[in-house]
Amino acid sequence: YGVLVVLLWFLEKVVDATFALNPMTLRTVRLVRLVRLARMIKTVQALDSLQVLIGSIMASLSVLFWSSVILLVCQMLVALLLHNLLSDFMLDESNTLSERQEVFRYFGTFSRSMITMFELTLANWIPPCRLLVDSV
Repeated sequence: YGVLVVLLWFLEKVVDATFALNPMTLRTVRLVRLVRLARMIKTVQALDSLQVLIGSIMASLSVLFWSSVILLVCQMLVALLLHNLLSDFMLDESNTLSERQEVFRYFGTFSRSMITMFELTLANWIPPCRLLVDSV
C-alpha cells in the first residue's frame, strides 16, 4: 500500500510540473475537448437541421461577397453622378446660402455623397430626397 501512495504522489508531481511549465499543453487539452464536443454535436439527430443551415450559410458567403461588391460599385457610381450633377447648384450664388450648405452637407464631397448613398440605401432616405425635391 505504501508503494502505491508514493507512486501516485510521484505521478501527481510529474503531471503538475509538466502542466505548470507549459501552459500551451492546457490550451491543447481544452482544444481537444472542444473538438470532441463538436464531434458529439454532429452525431445528435436533433441538430441535423442546424448543420444544414450552417452549411448553406457557409456555401453562400462568396455570393454575399460579390453582391456586396456590386452594391458598393453601384452606390459609388450614383454618388459620383449626384455629386457632379449637384456641384453646379452648390456653386450657383443665386441660390440661397442655407440651401447650398444643406445640399453640400449631403452631396458636397465624394465621402459625403457615399455616406448619403448608404443612408439612402440602408436607412433614412426621406431627408436627402426631400431636400432635393424642395431645393433643387
